[in-house]
Amino acid sequence: VSYLFLSNNISIHFLISNMIMNSSSLFTNPYAIEDRKGRTALHRAAGAASIAGLLLSKGMDTNLRNQAEETPLHFAALHNHGALVGLLVGAGARVNAVTKDFATPLHMASHRGHADVARQLLHHKAPVNAQDKQTALHLAAEYGHGELINLLLSHGAAINASDSSRDTALHCACRAGHLGAVSALLGWARGEKANLLALNSLRKTPLQVAELSKTENQARILTLLRKKMLITK
Repeated sequence: VSYLFLSNNISIHFLISNMIMNSSSLFTNPYAIEDRKGRTALHRAAGAASIAGLLLSKGMDTNLRNQAEETPLHFAALHNHGALVGLLVGAGARVNAVTKDFATPLHMASHRGHADVARQLLHHKAPVNAQDKQTALHLAAEYGHGELINLLLSHGAAINASDSSRDTALHCACRAGHLGAVSALLGWARGEKANLLALNSLRKTPLQVAELSKTENQARILTLLRKKMLITK
């Protein structure tokens, strides 16, 4: 049945639906339905709540993994299918599942800027400070997702956590030139504040990183950082 995954999504949905309706024993061996990357029908149905619901009603394992060790919940987070998060978690999907690269579903949502999915994952107790090479906050900062930064911080994300290069989220935002992300981090006033003097593995502060990063917003970011440093002295 691997041909299912060579069709377009409409064909996949139609064929899977008919197979589910006509066979109560389809999922005796759920690994029988895999494409070349090890993705099962539930991975591929992660964009359609109705199909996913049918698969789950037939006992499909919500924690099946593909070759990259991704679960259907990772797929839902990656592709911004918020309607499926509660469905999958309610059926037993693990919010702390990690891929081969130690990425959780929250990492994927934070990377892509999917705030609604991230909000639902956090509601279901996703570990906000889980780390692969970076935390979810590092990813939100690196890719310029200001709304997500505030969401993660409000759920206990460690604002000064270090990644594998000892960068904080502020280092990441400064390097990438994301003015909104820098503003969100500098403006966080509840609890611990961003450490403006944190040193990464190259012994650079966020200001020094910003000075070396020739981005469109470099001048405005430098002004923000310097003002903030004067205020906090």
